[in-house]
Amino acid sequence: MPKLKYQRERRGSIIERQLEDDVVTLYQPIEELGVGKYGSVRAFASATNSVKFAVKRPLHPNKDTIHKLKVEKTFFEKAYPDTEVLFEEVDTLDCRLVMPLFPGKDFHNTQDLRIDNKIQLCTYKKLVFSVRFFHNLHEVLS
Repeated sequence: MPKLKYQRERRGSIIERQLEDDVVTLYQPIEELGVGKYGSVRAFASATNSVKFAVKRPLHPNKDTIHKLKVEKTFFEKAYPDTEVLFEEVDTLDCRLVMPLFPGKDFHNTQDLRIDNKIQLCTYKKLVFSVRFFHNLHEVLS
């Protein structure tokens, strides 16, 4: 599986993606996808391939928002085990979540999810697997 690395430089943020054959591809921000109550999301793309990533950044980083992004990373890894997901702590109280960019509307808003009991967790898992099924179906039909 390719390795992802997120970097903030003076001229802007970049993502490095290193494949098994040590070829490194750089991804740069191409557009702001949205700003919400808790964070912002930007799309990153490369000039050399069609793979795109979404990078989520908390607007007011603190331990709680960092924890929520870690939970979201875990959900992405379980729902899409063959995709690349990276959680990068930029400094002590700041972080970025790098995930695949799906075509279409927002995937979901994890900030509004409250998994307080097993029933809610099962409902959420059903939703995630349903979304994955439709994404896979879209790829097959495309």
